[in-house]
Amino acid sequence: MTGKVFPETVYAAGFTGEEVKRIKDWGQKQFERVKQYAINYKAYQRLKKDPDYLDVAFDKKTGGVKATHRLHNFDKKTGVYEKRVQDLLYKKGYKFTLDAEVSSIPGKKVDGKINQFTHDISTIRDIGGNAVKRALNHSRKKNADVAILYFENKSLFTKERLEEGIKKYNGQSEYRFSKIIYIVSNDINFH
Repeated sequence: MTGKVFPETVYAAGFTGEEVKRIKDWGQKQFERVKQYAINYKAYQRLKKDPDYLDVAFDKKTGGVKATHRLHNFDKKTGVYEKRVQDLLYKKGYKFTLDAEVSSIPGKKVDGKINQFTHDISTIRDIGGNAVKRALNHSRKKNADVAILYFENKSLFTKERLEEGIKKYNGQSEYRFSKIIYIVSNDINFH
């Protein structure tokens, strides 16, 4: 009468409702990974043909893609960290580009895209109490969707310092990022 061959999953017999939910959630995550893999591979094929992008790579294991626009400006002091962040996120399966930063176009430019979101990378190089807030303000001025905080030295990071900096930022700005990613000693974390 319902048109369904099986009104419920026959494979669920013997599992609790919580176990069935966890299995369904796991299956949904796997589906999303496969879907992102296909999207990233198409992006890789497009970027590989684009003469403006260099260092284009696809990670067959994770589905990550990376590419750097030939007009991306690398800061002499912190540019190496942009590449490090790019490599870390690419190896985790993200599409990560460092895009053109042409000074002839007015306004501040984001560093690139992570999947479909714009990102800005800030390297935290001191232990001052306002370093995280300053970095987030820097990303806000560029209207980045995602703020990426790279802690150059593990000794500069504490969870309390991060939370305090985010709290200070939130207290003085209504602009909210879709994600804040912080990287400490090559460990990628999401806030």
